[in-house]
Amino acid sequence: MSIRLTGMASGLDTESMITDLMSAYNGTKQKKINDMTKYSWKMDAWSSMNTKIKNFYSKALSNLRFSSSYSTKKTTASDATKATVTASSKAVLGTQTLAIKQQAQAGYLTGGVLKKTNGTKADGNTTLSELGYTGGSTSITVKGSDGGEPTQIKIDGNTKVSDLVDKLGKSGVNANFDATNQRIFVSAKNSGADADFQLMGDSSDAMSALSKLGLFSGVKEGSAEYASYQKWANYDFTTTNGEGQIADEQARSIYDKELASRVSSYKETVVNAQDAIETLNKKIEDLNAQKENDTLTATDKEAIQAEIDKANEEIASNQAKIEDAKQYVGVDEEGNVGEATNLLKSDTLSFLNDKVNTAKAAINGDFSAATGSDAPVRITGQNAQIYLNGAFFESSTNSFDINGLNINCTGTTGLTDQAKSKPADQLTAEDYNTITLTTGTDTDGIYKTIKNFIKEYNDLIKEMDTKYNADKATDYDILTDEQKSAMSEKEIEAWDTKIKDSLLRRDENLSSMIDTMKRSMQGAYEINGKQYSLASFGIETMSYFLAGANEKGVYHIDGDPDDNETSGNEDKLKAMIAADPDAVQEFFTKLTNDMYSTLSKKAASSVNSSYGSFYDDKAMGTQYTKYKTALSDYEKKLGDIEDKYYKQFSAMETALTKLQNSSSAITGLFNY
Repeated sequence: MSIRLTGMASGLDTESMITDLMSAYNGTKQKKINDMTKYSWKMDAWSSMNTKIKNFYSKALSNLRFSSSYSTKKTTASDATKATVTASSKAVLGTQTLAIKQQAQAGYLTGGVLKKTNGTKADGNTTLSELGYTGGSTSITVKGSDGGEPTQIKIDGNTKVSDLVDKLGKSGVNANFDATNQRIFVSAKNSGADADFQLMGDSSDAMSALSKLGLFSGVKEGSAEYASYQKWANYDFTTTNGEGQIADEQARSIYDKELASRVSSYKETVVNAQDAIETLNKKIEDLNAQKENDTLTATDKEAIQAEIDKANEEIASNQAKIEDAKQYVGVDEEGNVGEATNLLKSDTLSFLNDKVNTAKAAINGDFSAATGSDAPVRITGQNAQIYLNGAFFESSTNSFDINGLNINCTGTTGLTDQAKSKPADQLTAEDYNTITLTTGTDTDGIYKTIKNFIKEYNDLIKEMDTKYNADKATDYDILTDEQKSAMSEKEIEAWDTKIKDSLLRRDENLSSMIDTMKRSMQGAYEINGKQYSLASFGIETMSYFLAGANEKGVYHIDGDPDDNETSGNEDKLKAMIAADPDAVQEFFTKLTNDMYSTLSKKAASSVNSSYGSFYDDKAMGTQYTKYKTALSDYEKKLGDIEDKYYKQFSAMETALTKLQNSSSAITGLFNY
């Protein structure tokens, strides 16, 4: 912006004079700003109203178009301490019998109390050796409840309690060491028999380690571990005819698989060692070539020789790995890996036989498990089992979804007195006590659904009527900064609110929306050859003279305890729901479908509105742009007018300066 020096010759306050000349124009500018601001507020008001209409349209109104919203059923159990039941629309009306044989539970192991050999308390850093374990390196097998492959956890005398717990937690189970109670706790991640975990030892050392850790409670029939131990106990890995042939075909398959796995492991070791040797030899060759460089210092050459020596050591280490592998797999002169040696076959057979012997010993109880109050306790994971109307159902959780009923078992119904002496494997559905499940129409649920719809409609229509019938605010204009400076924040807010509340007064779009919704609510719909309206169900507006301001379109339900106006009237709606729920459902689906259909047409895209908009948002956006353009053009015009005034005053100042200069020159001549 250029610096303007005015009034130098004339002595006039031209700056103030120009400001006064521009004041009339600035008044017009302020009016344009006010008009644009008001229109912006109107756009905001419509955007807010549109959101409320859209929420009602897409939720409350949309949901009630479908019969499923009214097909509310309710099921009660004769003994709520045994089961809680919820019914869907698919549930069968009437009574059913339920017997709960057992509840689902997750596998759980409360470890035995850890005992250090020196008598002190164990903590996370306590090792297996300190707990009395004297065996060598071994492993325990963990099968988690996530359905994954079993995990082998390697342990030895130096394994810490905290390390073991951490590894257990990564193998598909929950695990924790409680230092206060000196016990390790292990549990399945989910309930049910199939989700139960297994914690097993494959050797006598492994079983000893489990015992010292308080994680071996014996092998009980029916437990997850029992099935696996029993399977291994049945295998026969004895050899015949001196050729290493295994007598049992199934055992043979396991042997072949284990042997192949070991051969593959040794083959990988040999191939990796060979690759490493080849790479190291190439590295030594390159390093020797570098040493031939005469520009290198003695220190540089020593450093290179050190790298060569290190590479030779690594070559020797890898050659040792190959030589060790040759004991177990054949390696020809070209380095190709062949079949397993007799040593590897023997080792494999010994390993598998050790697993078999360990499994037999575990089942027979040959391994010690702590007894008394310090002993571990194992709870086997099991499924929930019920009889519904005599039919058997099973679930890994205590929840059943059966033919429209969701049954959550919270207890067992137990055996009848006559059945208590019967063997468990002879029990049938008739031997269990039952409770009764009664399913009926949920009158209260349907009533609540309709009541909520009426409330949401009332809230929306009342706000729309309030906005449409708002008082005029012609005496209120947008406050200037000068006016705001003389007012409190509350006064400013009240002033602006008065303007904003009147922005949708007599709005055509709003009037159309109100009429559309009211017509649907006032309509009559045919049900089974008979005309019904909301009044047929005791749902009406108040008398014109009794209804409050902007509440003439609000509906009241006769007998509604929450409505002070109609709570004392006869409750027709509940009576109709109880007597003919299908008629109630059909009426309200027709009413809501009618309103939804007409509102859908209004929400369609058009030249003036976007899809999903119940007002002319496009047209309003265009109009707002026009306001902005008009203001911008007018501001440019004001700038031109102001520049014209400054140029005129500047010309005057220039003329006066010339006149003053001429006058001074003439006066100077007379002085001679």
